[in-house]
Amino acid sequence: MQTHKIIIRLRGGVGNQLFQYAAGRSIALETQRRLCYETYHLERKKTRSFAMHMFNTQWQREGHISCYLLKATRKKHLYPSAMMAMKILHGFDVHYIYDQHLNYEPSIIHKTGTLILDGYWASYRYFENHQDTIRSDLTLTTGIPNSYQEYWNEIHSRENAIAVHVRRGDYVDNPRANARHGTCSLDYYFKAMKWYEEHVQNPWFYFFSDDIHWVKKNLLNRKNITLIYTDNTLGDYEDLRLMSSCRHFITANSTFSWWGAW
Repeated sequence: MQTHKIIIRLRGGVGNQLFQYAAGRSIALETQRRLCYETYHLERKKTRSFAMHMFNTQWQREGHISCYLLKATRKKHLYPSAMMAMKILHGFDVHYIYDQHLNYEPSIIHKTGTLILDGYWASYRYFENHQDTIRSDLTLTTGIPNSYQEYWNEIHSRENAIAVHVRRGDYVDNPRANARHGTCSLDYYFKAMKWYEEHVQNPWFYFFSDDIHWVKKNLLNRKNITLIYTDNTLGDYEDLRLMSSCRHFITANSTFSWWGAW
């Protein structure tokens, strides 16, 4: 007897992959199906890598045959035969669903059989009924590394620690990403910091960025600021852990920011 699955075709950075996992995990829980993933998009582009290995995730990597067939679906002339082979492999009731509009699609929960989910699935509504489970799954499997322990202790000693995320990187260097996303302005950050200084007692701002030297040059205009220097030998997940331990947030236009605040 075939066991139906939810198969996630992972893409993007850690923030994107977290949304894809959370959506898939919740749909799998709602419909009592197994959750699997495959990484062809990541391997093809090579600008991103699998970023979920340090979380307590509850899924399995999809088998080699399915991964090979899913790879073949990228070629238009192979798509029909590849999907027919997937249907034979998974019991014919197979649906390839692409998240085209980044909107919540409630109808997906009612689709039967094996679902192949391709896209970003960046809506909290997919997992709002399973938030406790997702939070548990997204705890890290390791303790605080030595290079982050001092930051961790300081954040937890503050009455009102505020995580400030500044996303630059490809949003600046990649013309296509810059045209699509842009970056948050200096004025945005100054106004947000001023708001907190007027509304909470003893605010302290912790800056997280993929360009911390730019932050130091342009935003270091207060004494109540700590710059978080990322340990490049570790993954982005350690910055997420520190961000999520803050009490308040100033987010960038980034899924990474969103998860730090969530």
